[in-house]
Amino acid sequence: MSTSKSKYESWLHRSMNDPALSWAHPQSVRRKLVIAMIALPLCFTAAMWFLPSIWWFAPLLVLFVPLMGSLNGSIRGLTELRQHQLDEREGRTRDAAFRKAFWPMIAIGVAGLFLLMKPGLSVELRAGIGFAAFILTMTMPTLILAWSLPDDVKDED
Repeated sequence: MSTSKSKYESWLHRSMNDPALSWAHPQSVRRKLVIAMIALPLCFTAAMWFLPSIWWFAPLLVLFVPLMGSLNGSIRGLTELRQHQLDEREGRTRDAAFRKAFWPMIAIGVAGLFLLMKPGLSVELRAGIGFAAFILTMTMPTLILAWSLPDDVKDED
């Protein structure tokens, strides 16, 4: 293993477990973040429906990046860290989340494809549908973990 790779992985592990993200660890906060992450691409697609403009991508990305970072930090990077950086319980928890997310991810992807094939939609709306399906599909394991993980005892000190 090269030194730079191990430095990057340790940086990622440290940043995902940063105490500055302790505000996002309670389950009630994580659930609000999940709702916001689901609402963001749906609102983006609705905005494309009512006011088609490619400029909607800028505010979407400005909101998506910190929201996804907060979600990843709230679950301590379980879906982002490498297997060797997780203990056995964390690895099993992450694997279970990916198994739970499999069929919802397939359903969202298929629904997105069917909507994209619908005739008469503007290019902007197709982009919104495709991007919303992509975001929801790719974040599903993180959303499942953030919604379902119990509060840590360590955070209540």
